[in-house]
Amino acid sequence: MNVTLSTTNWCGADYPAPGIPQLTPSRWIGADGTVTIPGHGISYGRDVRPCNQEAEVTYAHKNGWVNNSGADAGIVKALPGKGGRTYIVAMFSNLGYQYVDSNRPPAGAENVWFTERLAKLGKVIDEYEKRRSH
Repeated sequence: MNVTLSTTNWCGADYPAPGIPQLTPSRWIGADGTVTIPGHGISYGRDVRPCNQEAEVTYAHKNGWVNNSGADAGIVKALPGKGGRTYIVAMFSNLGYQYVDSNRPPAGAENVWFTERLAKLGKVIDEYEKRRSH
């Protein structure tokens, strides 16, 4: 569930903003390129293969969310030739799924559970680590 610091399940969408540029694991990608979470009936409806072509890192992580808090923590490792960074990131917030962005579209964002500011934070952290690794 790439729904917090990484938002690759919405590859190419105008909302939410891109986060950590991770490679979405193939085990979650259907024949049509979309991600569906088995057992939960959550389908993101976006082809993630273009983002996988542009991916820079793997991100082994775990999200957590309730209505008034959210979290994401994991290990980020650069793919070969993509910036050489490895770091651990952990984010805990009081911004749960009851808080939505004022620019959230009225349709098509049903599975966006957090403010896109958290994805933007993930991108800033990753860009910092990428620069720092050089």
